[in-house]
Amino acid sequence: MLLIDEVEIGIHHAIQVDLWRFLAKMAIEFNVQIFATTHSEDAVRAFGVVERENREIGGNLIRLQTRGGKVEAVDFNSDDLAYARDADMEVR
Repeated sequence: MLLIDEVEIGIHHAIQVDLWRFLAKMAIEFNVQIFATTHSEDAVRAFGVVERENREIGGNLIRLQTRGGKVEAVDFNSDDLAYARDADMEVR
């Protein structure tokens, strides 16, 4: 397991897709599950691009939100992310 907090810090937005491609390649090669946090829309969009390119990685975005004083997880699969991207919806 690899935990990365604020995965986009220090990474220029223009190479976010390359970063996720590299992480996906390493996850598959070393059989590692990656958990990454971000507040960056660029990082989320780049993740969606890479996940759609390579369904083998089985990636999901999970947004934590508060509803009625309780924290709930909202799960977005690659199709959900593509729809949100195309509709310019906020998923962070």
